[in-house]
Amino acid sequence: MHMVDFGFSTYYIKSGGIHIEQEELDTFRGNMIFASVNQLEFMTTSRRDDLISLCYLLTYMINEGKIQGLILDSNLSQIETFKNAKAAKKAHTMQNLCVDNAACLVQFVYEIFTLKFKDEPDYNNLKDLLTTALG
Repeated sequence: MHMVDFGFSTYYIKSGGIHIEQEELDTFRGNMIFASVNQLEFMTTSRRDDLISLCYLLTYMINEGKIQGLILDSNLSQIETFKNAKAAKKAHTMQNLCVDNAACLVQFVYEIFTLKFKDEPDYNNLKDLLTTALG
């Protein structure tokens, strides 16, 4: 399977090979269900945040459309849904995010959630962890 979405893509390296700095943004861009906490706090995102979004997507898919603690109630306003998503994600630990069928993702999620803004992910290791988890 190949998943590609460049709708909100940005450069993380400036000219001269220097990594961008993390700074506050004016608006939220993305999907509340899959966005990282950094993104929900209106901060510049990096490769780490893309991988965090992948964690939420995989958890959502493996657990049949559910992410622990995230209430997707159609009666909530967009602002209430946004606040709910942010609060749920701030409360997540590896153990309560990777529950039920997604328990197999704990090591993969741990590796990603410990990355810092400018860290270069070890994609080969992440691929191996994901292959083992979904084996």
